[in-house]
Amino acid sequence: MNVGRLNACLCLIRGEYQAFEIIKKLKTLQNSLQQSINQPSEEIAKNFQNNYSILFDALSESWSNFEPPTRIKTFDDIEASSKIGQGLRNRIEKIISDNNITPASALKSLSELVDEIGKFYGAIDRVVNDFEFLNFEYEDLNPGEYEIGVSFPLKIIKSNLEGVSKETHELDKVFKTFKEIAEDDTSSIKIRSISTTDFQVFLDSVPVVAMLIVTSLERIVALYKNILEIRKIKNELVAKKMPKDVVTPLEKHEAEMMKIGIEKMSESLIDEFYKKKDDSRKNELKTALGIALRYLVGKIEHGAIFDVRAGEPEEPEPTEGEEETTQYKKVKSEYIKEMERIKQINSKGRSIAELQKGDIALLLLKSKKKDSENKK
Repeated sequence: MNVGRLNACLCLIRGEYQAFEIIKKLKTLQNSLQQSINQPSEEIAKNFQNNYSILFDALSESWSNFEPPTRIKTFDDIEASSKIGQGLRNRIEKIISDNNITPASALKSLSELVDEIGKFYGAIDRVVNDFEFLNFEYEDLNPGEYEIGVSFPLKIIKSNLEGVSKETHELDKVFKTFKEIAEDDTSSIKIRSISTTDFQVFLDSVPVVAMLIVTSLERIVALYKNILEIRKIKNELVAKKMPKDVVTPLEKHEAEMMKIGIEKMSESLIDEFYKKKDDSRKNELKTALGIALRYLVGKIEHGAIFDVRAGEPEEPEPTEGEEETTQYKKVKSEYIKEMERIKQINSKGRSIAELQKGDIALLLLKSKKKDSENKK
């Protein structure tokens, strides 16, 4: 695990707890539940529901819910996912719903959770303070920076140097294709940092390349979700021992859907992002892009995670009397355009994160389980 990125994750969690007053709101909910048991009344019941809603709103709006997949992976690695944001909300909701008829049991479980969360926050706070005291690095995006994150499970790189070499070579070829399409540059992409819990690499990017990659990933994940839905139906038919002539057409349709989807995607992305007038090279790059897209699909299927994100730039502050000057208006206009692009990239990145950690992950898990059962 990269220490600088771990530090940034821990700082985000601590900041989230403080900004949204998670501990305070959790204890308030605990106290209002205790009161509703000791002194049941309509007014106290309403007070409990109000505190419940206030805490749930805070957890729903928490920053950790909107982080990229590679950071979510770090939350999982440090067992924080169930103690922050939506994960914590789900646990509280389950406690209340499971013990709806027995409030005393709900209070016991909620009190245990309050104690656990208090210890968790205390540990996070101590580590962040120790990191600051020891001057550990803190690694996150600066304003206006763009980053591509890739996380390979160790099974993909086979936990050896040969595996790392092979995957980084393939990754370099893929991103060189994206770079040439978007900015007519075939140089190797610069590494920002590397982490080794899973093999993670974080790469520098210019805005136009980041936009091409995040748009590609968004379309790949949407296509792949549809493919997995077909696979799910196929596995259900196999489980019901349907004849082969019923299942085979679905397998062919799945392969054809992927083939046509990648071809259409390559064509549309080239048209959107390739600006040179060299038709011969354009056709070559369309073929290379198809190979790159299939590479990404294959890695996602085997558990790799990709994300793209951008750091919001600082808004330019005019000096006294500068607001009406041509120079300031130009700077302000450039800032607005940059913010629009960054918001678009980060929005696409979040939608990819949701699919990779939600529907895609669930469908893929079920698909692999069924495939394994069907082979037995």
